[in-house]
Amino acid sequence: MGFGGTGAGEKCSNKYALKRLDDYMEEYLTTDELSQRIKMAPGSIRNLVSNGRLILNVHYVKPSRKKILFMWSAVENWLYHPTPEKNIKMRLSGIKPRGACLIDI
Repeated sequence: MGFGGTGAGEKCSNKYALKRLDDYMEEYLTTDELSQRIKMAPGSIRNLVSNGRLILNVHYVKPSRKKILFMWSAVENWLYHPTPEKNIKMRLSGIKPRGACLIDI
């Protein structure tokens, strides 16, 4: 008997049934893998880390002194949901954030 009282091979109709384990697993990417995915040079990504625009234990983890693993969901959120502070910094550098509407005041 499986979770939720269903037998083997039966569908679970319980709307509160557990999701697949894959739905909860975070995808970790190396600097090179992230570079390929977002089409940005690895050096530029390292600059974002050293400038504090990507934050330790929010956007990436360091399992060792040199190894950096980026959490894809957090980086994706950072890319597509810019904060007002990010908009100001990008505007000062002459970059218009994707999906952002900048208004002159």
